[in-house]
Amino acid sequence: MPVTRTSEELSLLLTYLSLIGIWFAIPSVTLLINRDKRWPIAISILFIVIIFLIVCYILQWRVLFPRSASEIDKNTK
Repeated sequence: MPVTRTSEELSLLLTYLSLIGIWFAIPSVTLLINRDKRWPIAISILFIVIIFLIVCYILQWRVLFPRSASEIDKNTK
């Protein structure tokens, strides 16, 4: 059975990545400018979260990427 992904799931992935990027951007840049030793840790956490989201998208984890109403409707008919 081929895996189908909707544009809604891709939109959710992009939204999640944007929110995480914004959430980490200001503290990460501040740590980098101040030459703080915690900067690599912050970037590592950011990359781990991004990889986690991409894996969830690939595996279609329904908690983060729920089925759309049109997709549910197709399967019930």
